Amino acid sequence: LIEFRDHLMLIEAPLSEARTLAVIAKAKSLVPGKPLTQLVTTHHHFDHTAGMRAAIADGMAVITQAGNQAWVEAMAARPHSIEPDALAKRPARLQVETVEAEREFADQGQQVVLSHLDGNPHSDTLLVAYLPRDRVLIEVDAFSPGAPANPYAANLLEHIQARKWRVDSIVSLHGSNATFKDLQQAVAAAPVK
Repeated sequence: LIEFRDHLMLIEAPLSEARTLAVIAKAKSLVPGKPLTQLVTTHHHFDHTAGMRAAIADGMAVITQAGNQAWVEAMAARPHSIEPDALAKRPARLQVETVEAEREFADQGQQVVLSHLDGNPHSDTLLVAYLPRDRVLIEVDAFSPGAPANPYAANLLEHIQARKWRVDSIVSLHGSNATFKDLQQAVAAAPVK
């Protein structure tokens, strides 16, 4: 959850409708009075988007990498008539915002850079979020701290270095948080191909 001066941005609609509805409720209780208006989907895999329709029903715009736009539109348009989900019960107009290579969202109190992790083998439409003021990178599936292998970590490190981002903390949405040094060590420890 990222707080701006007048709204909130949620990264991911994880696992299922029930889980996403719980995440939305928690976000609203943590920052009461600010509307939750944006959902960032890092990529199209189910464990990051299974609750997307619930977020749309709640009025959130979906922000995704441009290559995912048609997929998001198709998911939002699908009927759920046998067992209606949140969007079937509360139809809402889909608003999609896309990120080609990079896009910044900022106000007087917060700055978030969404960046396409180009060339990542896990997903060709993977996004990461960078918060320059806090020197925090939010990522998923590119680096899993503590995992025995991190085959996509070198791509993430190259991405950070090419942009000259100053990263102290990495918030990995699969697993524990890490430091930039942890990422460097994981890449150095990887077998050479």
